[in-house]
Amino acid sequence: SNFVIAPQYKYQSISGEFYDFSRQQYGLSVGYKFDLSLLSLTPYVGANYSTFSRTFENSFSYNGGLRLKLGFLPLFASVEYEYQSLKSKYTGYKTNMDGVSFNIGLSF
Repeated sequence: SNFVIAPQYKYQSISGEFYDFSRQQYGLSVGYKFDLSLLSLTPYVGANYSTFSRTFENSFSYNGGLRLKLGFLPLFASVEYEYQSLKSKYTGYKTNMDGVSFNIGLSF
């Protein structure tokens, strides 16, 4: 089957002038793998639950992306967009955190 389910775990430590916290994310992405002659493309969507060390309340994040793998090499590339709505633990102020990431890795 070309249906793909991928568990996710991510840890981030962010510090700067206005923020200093760490974030752990646990979640799942689902996608469908399209096998073409020399490569495969896998569009996917996912959701993660984020826990924060301080600053923000725990919340969900959402992502979507595209993974590209050449059939004859154990390498892949992916691009992903992630969105999360955040609420301050202290003031109740709400803000959004989003971003695009590009990854290159080994596939085995």
